Amino acid sequence: MKTLLSLLAACALSSSLFAEELTDSLKGKLVKLDNNKLVAAGDDALADKKVIAIYYSAHWCPPCRQFTPELVKFYNETKKEHPEFELIFVSSDRSEKDMEHYMQWGKMPWLGLKHAETRGSELTKHAARGIPYMVVLDAEGKVLVEKGVGEDWMHPMKALPQISKLLESDT
Repeated sequence: MKTLLSLLAACALSSSLFAEELTDSLKGKLVKLDNNKLVAAGDDALADKKVIAIYYSAHWCPPCRQFTPELVKFYNETKKEHPEFELIFVSSDRSEKDMEHYMQWGKMPWLGLKHAETRGSELTKHAARGIPYMVVLDAEGKVLVEKGVGEDWMHPMKALPQISKLLESDT
């Protein structure tokens, strides 16, 4: 019994450490549009977030440009009812300027990972073989929605109803 309690305590501790590490690893690495310019997001940008969608996309990608306006609509509607939800854009654009242009073009109201951080970041380990793509994490960094087993990629449109279901079950 003592061993079981120790194991449970270690699991709980490692889970909370991972959440801190994920949050800490993103401090100073997130941006947002402000007056149509990329600016640093505050270190508290992910405070109190329970469901975090990571959107992998690029302006040069026609399917991404087709999907992004739908995602903006979903985000704006969902965020009104669920402030515990956030989305982070991880760009596959060629430069920070291209990323900024895409965020402006798409009127992206969510956070973005700084372009310089898009290689080797904690968030890039979840990327699939194609874009657009989305993975959904909980506050601890546990994957809640991603491509299916044996799949290389899943269109992010399939993730949106799953996000809604997660948020509704949490309320």
